[in-house]
Amino acid sequence: MLKGFNYTTDLQIYWQVCEESYFTSESNKEDYLSLVEPLAKLYSYIVEYQARTICYLSGPQKARAWRSMTGSDDWFATIEQIEKQDQVCRDILGPVEAKITRDTAARQLQQMQESQTILHDIREILREGENQAKKVHADEAERALLQDLTSAFSDPSRSHAESSCEAQYAGLESYKNLNPERVPGTCEWFFRDERFCNWRASEFSSLLWVSAGPGCGKSVLSRALIDEDRLSIGVTTSNICYFFFKEGDSRRMHSTNALCALLYQLLEQDGACDGKNRLLQQALAKHRALGANLTRDFYELWEIIEGYSKLPEAGETVCLLDALDECDRDSSEQLVNALRDFYCSPAATSSKLKFLITSRQYDYLAALFDQFSPTAYVQFDGNEKSEDINLEIDIVIDYRVNQLSPYLTTEDQRKISDRLKQMENRTYLWLYLIFDIMRQNSSIYSKRSRIESLLQSIPSKVSDAYERILSRSPDEKQTEIMLQIILAAERPLSLSEMNVALTLALQDAPFESQSQLESDLWPGTNFKNVVENLCGLFVTVRPTGLFFLHQTAREFLVNTKKEGKWQGRFNLAQSHAVIARPCLQYLLLPGIDRDPESGSSNNSSIAFLPYAANYWAHHYVLQEATAATRLQDHAIALCTLTDPRIEPWTYYCLPYNSLLENDSYDIWSGLPMATYLGFTDVVRALFDPGSGAIVQDDDKHGTALCVASLLGHTQIVQILVDYFVPDVPSRRTDLNMARYFASMTWNDDIMKLLDEAGRYNHKYAGGHNTQLGEFTVFNQLLLRVNRSKLGNAPPFPAVDAVMSFRRIWRDELVLSQEM
Repeated sequence: MLKGFNYTTDLQIYWQVCEESYFTSESNKEDYLSLVEPLAKLYSYIVEYQARTICYLSGPQKARAWRSMTGSDDWFATIEQIEKQDQVCRDILGPVEAKITRDTAARQLQQMQESQTILHDIREILREGENQAKKVHADEAERALLQDLTSAFSDPSRSHAESSCEAQYAGLESYKNLNPERVPGTCEWFFRDERFCNWRASEFSSLLWVSAGPGCGKSVLSRALIDEDRLSIGVTTSNICYFFFKEGDSRRMHSTNALCALLYQLLEQDGACDGKNRLLQQALAKHRALGANLTRDFYELWEIIEGYSKLPEAGETVCLLDALDECDRDSSEQLVNALRDFYCSPAATSSKLKFLITSRQYDYLAALFDQFSPTAYVQFDGNEKSEDINLEIDIVIDYRVNQLSPYLTTEDQRKISDRLKQMENRTYLWLYLIFDIMRQNSSIYSKRSRIESLLQSIPSKVSDAYERILSRSPDEKQTEIMLQIILAAERPLSLSEMNVALTLALQDAPFESQSQLESDLWPGTNFKNVVENLCGLFVTVRPTGLFFLHQTAREFLVNTKKEGKWQGRFNLAQSHAVIARPCLQYLLLPGIDRDPESGSSNNSSIAFLPYAANYWAHHYVLQEATAATRLQDHAIALCTLTDPRIEPWTYYCLPYNSLLENDSYDIWSGLPMATYLGFTDVVRALFDPGSGAIVQDDDKHGTALCVASLLGHTQIVQILVDYFVPDVPSRRTDLNMARYFASMTWNDDIMKLLDEAGRYNHKYAGGHNTQLGEFTVFNQLLLRVNRSKLGNAPPFPAVDAVMSFRRIWRDELVLSQEM
């Protein structure tokens, strides 16, 4: 049927050429009049055939089948009839004319075919362009996802080059490598243990919790497991990923940081291994829905990883989490509970998701793991292997003694080894500190008498070793300030950042210009030596920043039990005050270039700008109250967005918010910004009863009340409602909107404060109180759905959206009241 349709189409083209060639010319027209009637008959047969074909194809499938079975459409007979009539016409047409006609038709058919080829090429080009556009869009979406993931375990205040995905992936490696390599012959107590071997060889999902005391080599063990490919039997086919928690580094203290790092590594491995990219598609779908908020949503991240582990093509996935005890407590509970739900469910039997977790054996962690079913996980208590660990520490002692001064004789080395092996409660950390003390003074211990003196004065505890190290500082004040800055910093500072922060902290009077600050800095090439001289081994200088040698060093400084000169010397609120002052003073320093990457400034002091801009408010809130009072004027100045001096920090923190476009800086300047940042003391200072600020600046008061209600700043809400003015018509609208925003986070304390303010308003405003009770009932229903989208700490863009809604709502309510 379809072949016949094509055949009749070709006949139409052929006889159309004949008509154009012979019937249009007056000289030939009369000779071929005899062809008109037979040709018309042929056309009628062709049209009839084509019409029947179209009707047949447009009919229901069952009807076509029936017609085929009954033979009601005899296609072959019809084609035969057309062929006979075509031959009649050809017989009439002379041989020469027929050849001319065939040649002309062939040329037209060739032209049509060439046109079709061109059209095909055009379609292919358009299709290729469309595919390329889709690929570019997909690549951009993937890059955005990976960049958001890396930002969760990297520092947003670093430059763009330092914050690239590749650089941050290398950063994971460098964090791992902060821990020393194992000495040959050590960690064998773990490698050979039946529990570890069974966990590694298991064909099903399983969890192994390794707990031990501080300084017993847990992180060294974790590094060895990764570097030496000991986490899986099928290393080439398994997905191996890891994360090292670190207290004091905000990028490495939360379960979401860990999950983002694990997901990033899985994405890299999955795409390279099988090309299916099922994991990538799952992650991209979540990222399209949530954007950067995905990196803060634990349950969405966990759902992606858990879902991927259940895919048949996923294979074995092994995740190592080191130092869970250094993870934020609430966050670690969230993670362990998710692991419990997974490993205690049937889903664990259909996947190969393995976790190895190391930590100290804190009571709260033990209580969490006790909630697992007996078969859901295996605990490995390193304290049970204390004898094996002590034997391996002896191996390390012999190894390190052999690396000491070349002046030591074999007998001297033996004496040092024997003495160290006799010490009780020795750990890897203690040993590391002892050998560093000896290494720094190796030339002194070339005499037997000096060696005897050394052996008698070896610190017996880690805390004693810490005291010994810090007591050697040539400038106690500078050491104290540097330690407090490291203690309170949100992430490890670089050498250049510490140079600026320490210089500012040591200066009693503020610098008058950037050039004056620049002239007072230590030479950049020498500052590493300054740090090492002030803090010795207590602080480690790495390419990624300045770190305490060990978690116990941090605990030593803030220990509630004060002993010696340095143990328990500091507290965190005091330390935040030490770093807050340099941050605020630096941001108000005249002449600061807002863009360190612009190349317009060669000043090394500009390196501190990204950190100061991103974290000054954090340190201001967490510092001691007396210190905050001294810096209050600086904080008020930085909240005044219309002040040209504060442009550097707004450039870093508020660059893309439509909220701050055009004249919005004026709307948010002062009270609303102080409210958003949670500066209770600044808000109180701005509400001087004699200033008349509330009546004069009604819109700012309403904005501040809504923001404080949304973000849960209870004390600030109390201050704002204390200055509530009932006879301002718009204030009733502000109050209702504030209650709506407070219900987003289910903050009962703020709701009660606003209820009280509402009754006060009703009393003094002539009864014009919008139905607050009914409004709240509506909110409770609505926000059961919406609450999870904002989370507990909405970012600034969320406030932007809320304020846009606030303006629309306020306009509508005011309009309804006027009507």
